[in-house]
Amino acid sequence: MPPRARPLPVAKPFHDKSPEEKRKARRGLRRRLLPLLEEKPMTVMALRLALDADEAGALVATLDDLVAAGEIAAIGHGAYTKVPWGPEMRPVVAAPLLDTVHGALTHLASRTRRKSCTVGLVSDFLGLSLEDVALSLQKLELAGLVSFGDANGEWAPIGTATARRVRKGIDEGIRPLTLPKR
Repeated sequence: MPPRARPLPVAKPFHDKSPEEKRKARRGLRRRLLPLLEEKPMTVMALRLALDADEAGALVATLDDLVAAGEIAAIGHGAYTKVPWGPEMRPVVAAPLLDTVHGALTHLASRTRRKSCTVGLVSDFLGLSLEDVALSLQKLELAGLVSFGDANGEWAPIGTATARRVRKGIDEGIRPLTLPKR
């Protein structure tokens, strides 16, 4: 006869807990999850198996809190990892199109003398439509990562120090300063 499986412990449903119990459960679980995720990426099931039955109900709510705070990020297939640069003031959002367009712009602009390039060049390099690339570049400009040169009609990536300053201003509702042309 096969050995009998041990009965699984039953967790108290999270929604049945008092607000104080929920707050304590989330805080305690946060303290346990961050060190686990700092070591290596883990799936939700692996995280659940590392928890006691009493903590299990708070797992989803705590993961939602950590993702919204930008402390962890989903990396696909139910796996999560700690964001390496520490907590951010806004959630980390996966945007493959924007990331690809920004990477292509940075790569192509570094190969030109003016350190900028046209929408058409990025579009041709990526094999994407002009509309998709143009819309992505406009979104990247609003995020403070690229700038449009009115004089030459080309896009250029913004340096990391300038981008950090621009994003800080955007977060605080301050319009970025226009830099003088060289």
